[in-house]
Amino acid sequence: MPDDEPLRAILERLERKIDGLAQEHPRTGILRGAREIAGYLRCHERTVRRWGTRYRLPMAHQPDGKLITTSALIDAWILERREKQYSRPLGKGRKTYPER
Repeated sequence: MPDDEPLRAILERLERKIDGLAQEHPRTGILRGAREIAGYLRCHERTVRRWGTRYRLPMAHQPDGKLITTSALIDAWILERREKQYSRPLGKGRKTYPER
């Protein structure tokens, strides 16, 4: 279908980005602290904290107050959010998703 072309392009870019993150971060274990999580996601530490409260980024607080998660949990969270975002119906009058 011609309407699916922009959506496919977006999904392919996201998949390439996820694959690139996995290759650049060979350690697939535990990520400790907002700085390390932010480095894995390539964003700011405040963004990690905001995503934790606003979008339920899977992470927990250690007894010393540091955040902790795994790269596998983050990858699964990204894929789940992507599926939710692109499985919802298009808005009224929209034929395709906007290019980002």
